[in-house]
Amino acid sequence: MESNGEPGRINISKATSEIISDYYELEFRGKIEAKGKGEIEMFFVGKPKKALKKEKKVVEKAPIADIEKFVFDMLKKKLPDGLYYHGLHHTRDMYNSTIEIAEQEDVEGNDLNLVRIAALFHDSGFTKTYEDHEDAGCVIVRKELPNFGYSNEEIETICGMIMTTKVPQTAKTNLEKIICDADLDYLGTDKFERIGGTLLKELNGRGAGLDTMKWNELQIKFLENHEYYTKTCIKLRDPVKQQHLAIMKELVANEQD
Repeated sequence: MESNGEPGRINISKATSEIISDYYELEFRGKIEAKGKGEIEMFFVGKPKKALKKEKKVVEKAPIADIEKFVFDMLKKKLPDGLYYHGLHHTRDMYNSTIEIAEQEDVEGNDLNLVRIAALFHDSGFTKTYEDHEDAGCVIVRKELPNFGYSNEEIETICGMIMTTKVPQTAKTNLEKIICDADLDYLGTDKFERIGGTLLKELNGRGAGLDTMKWNELQIKFLENHEYYTKTCIKLRDPVKQQHLAIMKELVANEQD
């Protein structure tokens, strides 16, 4: 076979041609006498028909502004009525708190992007379900974020942050701690009473049946069990939260007298 080849051309047998015929153009050159084989059909290999392997499509990372717009548009269109607490306004507030806390904690670069994205998507699951909305949010993240250029590893990091906001919070990494503190930032601010009132309205709208006394007792228990994770919130939010807790205890004590 080698002795019957031509300079600059690849000479192959019929058996080999059948293997590569889907990938290369072939030119039949007739039958050639091969030592010990007799006459065999031979072919010259021509131009490639298609790549042997498909190149993996690379999607460049989209600007955070594009992801913001996508999430906020989705929430506007798909969040159900009755989310007096978990509405679009909460995601906006929580997103801003996340950025502020992250910057105070010296988070930057891609980590800052990841925690911002987790904040945007953290309540997106409410567009699908009320119970276990964190799991539903991760389903949305895994479906949508590849289109914005994020890897599977980055997406799982984001899902880890979303899942850790589920009460009781279980933050372990620095980014998870930031997202958890941002989600309950209001507990240590002057918005505590107003925002708490929206949560009470939402819960009662779903049949919780909480009167003022039961609600105050529930808030006391929640505040006692809650802890901020980041140095920023421990310093700036926890003292105010403790003041709210003392006021709630006094209210309940007076109601019981």
